[in-house]
Amino acid sequence: MIARHKESQDPGRVVTLARGMAARVACLAVIFLAFPLCTAAHSQAFSDYFQPVDTIALSPDVLIGKVYRMDVDADGRMLILDRSTFEVSLFESDGRFIRTLSVEACNPGFEMHPIGAYFNGDEIFLTNSGIWGFRFNSDGTCKGPVDDGFRPEPDLAAVPTPDQSGTWKAGDIFLLDTNRSGHQIQRFDHTGAHKMDYPLRTDFARYVSRTSMGSVNVVGDEILVVRPHRPTALVYSLDGPFLREIGTVPDNFRALPKDIDEPEGDLQQKMKAIASAVMEYSSVFQAGLINDSTMVVQYTGRIRGDKRKPYVYAYNLDGVEQVPPVVMTHALFYIGQGRVYTIDTSRLDAQHADNPDVVVYELR
Repeated sequence: MIARHKESQDPGRVVTLARGMAARVACLAVIFLAFPLCTAAHSQAFSDYFQPVDTIALSPDVLIGKVYRMDVDADGRMLILDRSTFEVSLFESDGRFIRTLSVEACNPGFEMHPIGAYFNGDEIFLTNSGIWGFRFNSDGTCKGPVDDGFRPEPDLAAVPTPDQSGTWKAGDIFLLDTNRSGHQIQRFDHTGAHKMDYPLRTDFARYVSRTSMGSVNVVGDEILVVRPHRPTALVYSLDGPFLREIGTVPDNFRALPKDIDEPEGDLQQKMKAIASAVMEYSSVFQAGLINDSTMVVQYTGRIRGDKRKPYVYAYNLDGVEQVPPVVMTHALFYIGQGRVYTIDTSRLDAQHADNPDVVVYELR
C-alpha cells in the first residue's frame, strides 16, 4: 500500500511497518467501485476484534479533498497525501495542522506531484513522480532532493535507527521494485542511494507490475512482503536470502489462477482489460504489521456466493490466524503503532464539516 514505521521502546530493535498495498488510482477505483455501501450480515464483525479508540477532526486550516495515503509516526503525527491537490500535509496527533510540505525553499519553482510520504526518524522521505523525491526535516521543512539514481514505487518502508543518545535518525529505505519480468526488494540508504537487491521473483510478474502493489514490512532482522495476488507474506533475511512464506489463505479469497496476459492498446485500454480479467478474483489492497508480531491484511473476497466485499483478517508471524475474515467497508489507510487508521467522510455532508475525520482502531 501509504507506509509507515514504528520506533520500538527498545532502541536496539526497530520495527518498521509498511502501510501497504497501495495501487495505481485506476486499480483502486476498480476495487472500491465493487464494494457495497453497507455490510451484509456476517457471523463475525470487525467490531468483535477491533475497537475504536479515537476520532480525529482534521484542522480546517488546510482542506483535504481525497485522502490517497497516510503515514503515522511514533508520536501519532500524521502525513496525509491529498490526491485532489497533489499536496502532503503534516498534522499533529490531535489533528492540528502543522504545515504543507513544500520544496520552494530548497528547489524554487519546482512543482511537486507526490506519490507517497513517510516518516523516517528525524526526516521525512517523499517520493515524487517527476524528480524522484525529496527529503524533509521532521518538522516538514525542506532538506533537499533524494539520490539521482532513486526510482520510486508506490509503497516503501523506512527503517529509522537510534544514535548513541537514543535519538531516532533516518535509516534505510526498502521497496518492492516491479516490472513485467519480475519483482524484487531493493534497499537504499536514507538519501535514496542504492545499497542492494534481494532475490528476483517472477511469479505473477505482470499482475504485480501492473497493479504496482507490494507492502514491504521490516521487523527485527527480517523483511516481509505481501503481494496483491496472495495474502500470505514472503519473509527474507535482511542479509538477502529468502527464508519462508507465512500466513494462510482464507476460504473466501478467490486467488487469481495464473498471471494476466499483456493486453494491447493504449494505457486506458490496457487498464480496462486488466480490470476485466481480474474482476472475478480476490486482490489484496492493504497490508501491514499492526505490531511486531501480527500482520493485518485487507482484501476483496466472497462468501457463499455473495457480492465482492472488503475483508480484514490477521495472522501472527508463525502464520497462525489471529483475526478471521471480517467485513470492513472503510479502507485501512495506515496499519502500525498498534492501530489501524481509516477515513470517515460522513460529517462532510451531514454536518458540513470542512475535512473528513480520521478514525483509529486497536485490536481488542
